[in-house]
Amino acid sequence: MKANSPISLRVRLVLLVLLAVLPSLALILYTASVQRRVATEAAHDKLLRIANLTASDVSRVMEGAQQLLAGLAQTREIRGGNPAACDPVMAKLLAIYPFYSALGVSSPEGNVICSAVPLTNPVTVADRTWFQQALQTHDFTVGDYQVDRVS
Repeated sequence: MKANSPISLRVRLVLLVLLAVLPSLALILYTASVQRRVATEAAHDKLLRIANLTASDVSRVMEGAQQLLAGLAQTREIRGGNPAACDPVMAKLLAIYPFYSALGVSSPEGNVICSAVPLTNPVTVADRTWFQQALQTHDFTVGDYQVDRVS
């Protein structure tokens, strides 16, 4: 005997299964969305911590370089501008501080007169922005990353 219903039993069963599965699917999608937001916030927080640590490390390196340079500026070997006396001091310091690729002293004109790395040709730093800033401000300056003529 046939039922008078226009919807077959198969369609009813499919609708019943969909009705049971849809809340689960919605819960899965909502949970995935929440987990994604939490992971994004955690990644942002971690990135912020890393950036703060890096900035702190850079500040300490710059402070150390500034202290080293201030101390060097007080020595008679450096102030004298005599390469025979200055070069060995610089070479010794470069061996103690391998973090630096080169150490040197230049004249106010920008000519390198003393260097930890032996020079075969005259070198000038007069065109470097950090040198020009140091001359203008008479203070510690920081330049861009570069491949140096000495190192």
